[in-house]
Amino acid sequence: MIDIKAEQPHHAEDIERLLDTVFGADRRSKAVYALREGVAPIDELCHVALVDGELHGAIRYWPVRALDAERDRHTDLLLLGPLAVDPVFQGAGIGRALVEYSLVLAGRRGHHAAVLVGDPAYYSRFRFERSGARGLHLPGEADQERVLLREIVRGAAADCVGTLVRASAGVPELRPG
Repeated sequence: MIDIKAEQPHHAEDIERLLDTVFGADRRSKAVYALREGVAPIDELCHVALVDGELHGAIRYWPVRALDAERDRHTDLLLLGPLAVDPVFQGAGIGRALVEYSLVLAGRRGHHAAVLVGDPAYYSRFRFERSGARGLHLPGEADQERVLLREIVRGAAADCVGTLVRASAGVPELRPG
């Protein structure tokens, strides 16, 4: 039985260990980590998967912006990631349960779209697509073909244009898009 629970502070050490196992200790060097630096995750969307009380999966979301300098506007988005499942439990539905549950919750909380950097073949089952993300650019040495978007609200992809940046005080305030 898989139990999906809100992430709690006491899960932090187990989550870090899981992320190192799944993505390697050098995971923080990836371009997408720059979007998370100095920004707190969205607590209400961060969850863990427990199997018999043991943590075997985790998902986190972060606030980001698509900064469209040409149109002098920005669009707020969710950044999904990391999503990690213990290799022993991969294929058991833990990743699916975490993604589906959290996206339903995100919609209920008023979020319009989510973006991620990941495997198109895996994330297409959750309606994350490259086509909706064609107007987005992830700075750094990232494979732009792995930048995927999922509309939570129909039509939201039309506003998802620009460079992905941290949603923090360092981002110029533009009129909302």
